[in-house]
Amino acid sequence: MGKSFTPKYVVIIDGNMDICWDVKRHGAANAANLQKFVEAYGASMKPGGVNAHLGENYPNRAILRYNRAGGEIIARWNAPMFMVW
Repeated sequence: MGKSFTPKYVVIIDGNMDICWDVKRHGAANAANLQKFVEAYGASMKPGGVNAHLGENYPNRAILRYNRAGGEIIARWNAPMFMVW
């Protein structure tokens, strides 16, 4: 059987969607890498993207924090006021 583990970091998009942060794939947990992650996630929501079936619910804000109860926030991202995806 496979080995299970709890990821060290988690990204919370718009306050209700938790996505684990894979350091090997996304890099160090910091604001610059969070911005790259959210922009890539938003691009995947466009027609033809892997998440297009979810509709055009582009992220407005995201938080990167330690994945434990009351985990410390490492970085925040907020969409600019008139951001066009």
